[in-house]
Amino acid sequence: MPANLYSKGLDLADPAAVTPIGAGCKVCPREGCSQRAFPMLGRPLTVAPSRAQFAPYAQAAAQRS
Repeated sequence: MPANLYSKGLDLADPAAVTPIGAGCKVCPREGCSQRAFPMLGRPLTVAPSRAQFAPYAQAAAQRS
C-alpha cells in the first residue's frame, strides 16, 4: 500500500488541510471536535435528542460563578 494513500489529492502545504490533535479526548480543550471519541472531563454534556449536531459530545455552556 502506498504511503500517501490517505493524502492523495490534498495540498499538504496548505495549513487549512491539517486537523489538529490534542493530548487525548478527555483532556483536550477543543470544543466542537467532530473526531472526539470521549467527552471532556469535568464538563456536563448537552443532550437534545431532537437536535442534530456536528460534534458527537456537545458540551454544556460553562457556568460562571
